Amino acid sequence: MAQATYPEQIRALKPTDIDSTIGSGFQWPPAITSEGTLAISSGKDHVEDCVLRLVHYNNGYLVGAYSFGGNVPQRVFGVLATNTVGLTKDDIETAIANWEDRVDTVRVTVAKSMDSQVAMEIIIQYQLSLTGSDESMTFPIPKG
Repeated sequence: MAQATYPEQIRALKPTDIDSTIGSGFQWPPAITSEGTLAISSGKDHVEDCVLRLVHYNNGYLVGAYSFGGNVPQRVFGVLATNTVGLTKDDIETAIANWEDRVDTVRVTVAKSMDSQVAMEIIIQYQLSLTGSDESMTFPIPKG
């Protein structure tokens, strides 16, 4: 039987060990390496890729996991209503809470931008469960 690992033990690991504990997978968006294989991300970069994937998927896009996604494309490219910002924020928070177990303390800010090239800006702030490190991502959504 495997021995339990506690967060304090994980925080004491070397960075390379933490990367393997957090996990790895295909990079998002998909990329090809110079050797012609699909690029792999690991550690906190992989968590960021997974959050990015959640933001870019609408519900129903992933076969077998129909609730996967933050519905950002649907909200941004759909009918622009007065509650679009609030619905986008709620959708992203729900998607991360439901699908990304490696993340705690999610704070999503969605704001209409004053920039002439950007329609909306999404800022996601979160804490990695295993390391306790604070991370932040920003997504500018260009005007149509």
